[in-house]
Amino acid sequence: MRDGAPPRRRRTAWHVALLIALPVLVHAPELLGLVSSDPNTLFFGLSDPVRQWTQGGLIPGMPGWIDGCAGVIVEALGRLVARDWLHGIIPWWNPYNGVGMPLAGEYQPAAFFLPFVLLTALPNGLLWMKLSLQIVAGLSTRGLLRAMGLRPAVALAGGLVWAFNGSFAWASDGPSEPLAFLPMALMGIERLRARGGASEDGRKDGRGGGWGWLGLGSAWMLLAGFPETTYLLGLLVIGWAMLRIGQETGRRTRLVTGIALGGVTALLLAAPQLLAFLSYLPDAFIGAHSGANDTALPRAGWIMLLFPYLNGPIFYGSATVWWSMGGFYGVLLVWLALLSLFLPGERGLRLLLGAVVAAVTCKQAALPGITALLDLLPGMRNIFFFRYAPPLAAFALLVLAALALDHLLSIEADPIRRRAIRRPAMVAALAVLAAVLIGWQLDRTLRMALLSVSDGPLGTTAYQAVSLLFGLGLLAAGLFLLTRPSGRRAAHALLVLVVLEPLLLFCVPLLSTMQPSRPDTPLLHALRAQIGQDRMVTIGPLPPNVNAAYGLRAINHNGVPMPAAWIRRLRQDFGPDVDTLSFNGFSPFDAEGKPFLADALLHSRDRFEALGVGLVLTPHGFPLAGRGQEGVSTQGAGGEALIPGVEWNIEATHFPAMSADRAFLLVGTYAGRSDGTLLVRACPDGASCVDGVGSVSATPDNGAMAIRFSRPFVVRAGIPVRFTFRLQDAHGPLMIWLRAAPWGPAPALALDDSTLMPRLVFSGPTGDLYRLPSPAPYAEAAGCRVSWSTLETVRTECARPAKLIRRELMMRGWRARVNGVFVTPTTQDELFQSVPVPAGPAIVRFSFAPPGAVLALIGSCLGAVLLIAGFRGGRRHPARS
Repeated sequence: MRDGAPPRRRRTAWHVALLIALPVLVHAPELLGLVSSDPNTLFFGLSDPVRQWTQGGLIPGMPGWIDGCAGVIVEALGRLVARDWLHGIIPWWNPYNGVGMPLAGEYQPAAFFLPFVLLTALPNGLLWMKLSLQIVAGLSTRGLLRAMGLRPAVALAGGLVWAFNGSFAWASDGPSEPLAFLPMALMGIERLRARGGASEDGRKDGRGGGWGWLGLGSAWMLLAGFPETTYLLGLLVIGWAMLRIGQETGRRTRLVTGIALGGVTALLLAAPQLLAFLSYLPDAFIGAHSGANDTALPRAGWIMLLFPYLNGPIFYGSATVWWSMGGFYGVLLVWLALLSLFLPGERGLRLLLGAVVAAVTCKQAALPGITALLDLLPGMRNIFFFRYAPPLAAFALLVLAALALDHLLSIEADPIRRRAIRRPAMVAALAVLAAVLIGWQLDRTLRMALLSVSDGPLGTTAYQAVSLLFGLGLLAAGLFLLTRPSGRRAAHALLVLVVLEPLLLFCVPLLSTMQPSRPDTPLLHALRAQIGQDRMVTIGPLPPNVNAAYGLRAINHNGVPMPAAWIRRLRQDFGPDVDTLSFNGFSPFDAEGKPFLADALLHSRDRFEALGVGLVLTPHGFPLAGRGQEGVSTQGAGGEALIPGVEWNIEATHFPAMSADRAFLLVGTYAGRSDGTLLVRACPDGASCVDGVGSVSATPDNGAMAIRFSRPFVVRAGIPVRFTFRLQDAHGPLMIWLRAAPWGPAPALALDDSTLMPRLVFSGPTGDLYRLPSPAPYAEAAGCRVSWSTLETVRTECARPAKLIRRELMMRGWRARVNGVFVTPTTQDELFQSVPVPAGPAIVRFSFAPPGAVLALIGSCLGAVLLIAGFRGGRRHPARS
């Protein structure tokens, strides 16, 4: 059963080294800076050039994440958290989004997920976070399987499978963060058992780690930033613990006590995070999470659990099914798990894990009876189960498969027992094939729709063929190995296949990594120079939350929960349909497809200024609505291919009276192959002409080119404006898209009225900055001189007592000290803070912490003491001979 060579310690060292080295090796190209999967620099941030969404790698698709929250929450807000900790600040509050909001209370930023969250302070911090979690996942899974008494080779294989599981491959954002610590918590339970897991010297030892591993693993699950995943994984921990307690006969009290101590330790360690979240919820807007979410997994998603890339790489062909995917299983894992149900040993655990997989599958399918039964669990109906449950089922499948593999190794020299296993193996394989056929039929609509897609080096049929050959080939190879007369070699070969499948599937999205982008430093410098003490609002290229990573305050936000008072104000100012999940400046779009923010800035500027907004950021060349003509739109009128050196002239008479200094022209660059400079001459009255220049290379294909004229020129209503276009220093044509107009086809052109606000203050290849004239100050008091060096310290000098208004969100937990005397701020304008200040000079210092924060921090310190006691009490003692 236990081989003696190589020596056990050396074998353990090699296993640990492999579990660390293989994730590093897989990510080596990115660690060396050759490629990147960082969403905030590739797509979302101030990157130059701005990338197409799924283009740029060896194959199209997203490079290891489906949800953009990987960048705008895990990395962007994680960097804010890390920056606070590194400056000695407890990250209770986020002053950079909305008009301020809780940071730890939002939960997803993982404010107390130490030390892992500190990795987000590094360049491409998302990768370092993912890599560290993969390593922890592999090591802790190996530890769990060894504690269960499984063979070292099986434990190593299980660790590698979980290190490269489908959720790590696809969901490098919040939902995947708790996964690394589930096996750690379960390892704690196994080590607490009176007849505990196997120690490295082969003897049984129930004291290895005491309640330490259970407490640490559970605490990190709670702190990892995603309560839905933690809740689902926690149910498995509870079920596992109850099973082991029920199975214990000799020292049940000791086991119950150890599990209870581990749970208490975890709750105490996570107390600050739990307090911040629970105290925030009564004042929070939680959107769709407040109602039932018993949605079924889309029909096309079922086959992708077994063949992840049957429908192409992530978002291939713009398939929306990817939004619903939370991971994959693969074929071999499912087959071995089904086989495991027929095998002897650990009958109770096998039934528990089988029931978990069955329950997850039934609820993902939204079967009425099972779904209603599971929804009786508190909070279950509010979880987006179809997306967040796959890792729970995947881990149950992994442990079942590990038990099966260990059994196969135990009978390697027994041909009779090996023959007896062939029939259940065949039954399990037939069940997998039946699932494949059902999934194939369910996927038919999407599969047929993708047949017309040919994106990248491979076509749709190639992804389908390779997926089926790979998955079914592995299944056939597994069945073949079970029929081999040499049991030992066959069993070890099967171990290799089990590891190979998730490893290769994990690497597919890494083929979509792209060349690193350069940050647009001039725009970043301009932002920092222009913003001052004001806030900004963006329509891109800086998405919500990413501004926080740069230390720039913006009213944009992305996430849930959000402060209810802030959501009420947004709906009051911008209408009931405003996007409360991602206030990004684009949605909702108006009837003409224009972002709501563009029109609101022209007609409701005072609403932005009342929130302290003084700066507007738009993509380069983005025409603000209501300027010039109808905006940039082709309306199906075709285009004019402008040849280098050839002039093209046209007259337009549909402009209103205005003073123009810029134009926006819709052009096609033939997938980026056009180059050179577009020279434009505008003659508003046939005599006084003005020249303008537009950069072809700085304009995206089928995007709006910004043309700046040498001086403003006056346009009179009804008087024709003659435009002359000429392409210079170019090697190919440029398509000028046309719009159907009363006078015939005309350029899709909009003029920028220089007399209107906001005013352009900076323009670069990535974005343009506009200034609003009268933003409300961050702090003010009638009849007082007010200044502030930081957001938390305000100085006043008043002729008489006054009321200081601070334009930061008012919530429970805010306190102020006026000349050293504590004052509780009140609410101003149903949103901001107000405190009384005396006549004469005064210093007002503001601070925020959720009510009870001191007790929570003390509890966390007590939890650390219990954790140390748990590990010290669990140290192994030399075995007696």
